[in-house]
Amino acid sequence: MIKFIFLFISLFVVNKNFAQDYIVQKISSVPLEATQFIGVDKFNNMYYVKQNTLFKKNREQLVEFKDLQLGDIYYVDLLNPLQITLFYKEANTTLILDNRLNELKRISFDRLADYKLVDFCTTANDQSLWIFNADLQELEIFNYQRQKTELQTLPIAEEVLHQKSNFNFCWLQTTSGLYQFNTYGSLIKKIEKVFDVLEVYKNNILLINKDGESYYFNQKQNKLNTLKLPKIEFNQVHLNDEKLYLYDGEMIHIYQITPNN
Repeated sequence: MIKFIFLFISLFVVNKNFAQDYIVQKISSVPLEATQFIGVDKFNNMYYVKQNTLFKKNREQLVEFKDLQLGDIYYVDLLNPLQITLFYKEANTTLILDNRLNELKRISFDRLADYKLVDFCTTANDQSLWIFNADLQELEIFNYQRQKTELQTLPIAEEVLHQKSNFNFCWLQTTSGLYQFNTYGSLIKKIEKVFDVLEVYKNNILLINKDGESYYFNQKQNKLNTLKLPKIEFNQVHLNDEKLYLYDGEMIHIYQITPNN
């Protein structure tokens, strides 16, 4: 296995003199009774977990998926709504579901010839997954059709708290900040700030501090901008395009992210 060397690190420094502030403007609120609000896909379908069952809801239908033998649903990745990644950490297993929540593929990391203990699992490209190998403390791209690790990074020398990804990049939230890796396994950016919430949608990254400043980063603009959030309590956060969804356990509050001109 070839290990790719980190090519370079870009350290972001927030400068309020040049950073363009953003605010969120309320659009609407929608009631929801759920254990966890997952999010909304690009087709405007809503996903949530209730009684350890994944639900997909739109105006026409409600479909569900559950496999109670695998334990609690740990993470649901909606990056590709036609191939949803469903991770059961307790069972060390990932399922790939279609757009009707039918099971397409089951990856039991315990049963691989190259055993892996996985802490985080999110969607990559080309029938692959971004996985964080807990034994090696390395981020990997794992092709689940070939059942082969295609690349891995150098070990991460600190605790990883969360992972988010799109088809081209993966972000690891650690105890000291945020790391961004590309599909070659190279560390390309680092933000040395600690956040409570990390959300990613395409080229946009949302970094939330519940008791401090929050930031909105656009990959194309390459700017880290301050973001003014509403003062409400929330349990889950979802970012879809320039819409922000905050779930407080009873209502989903929907906001539009706009420049604070």
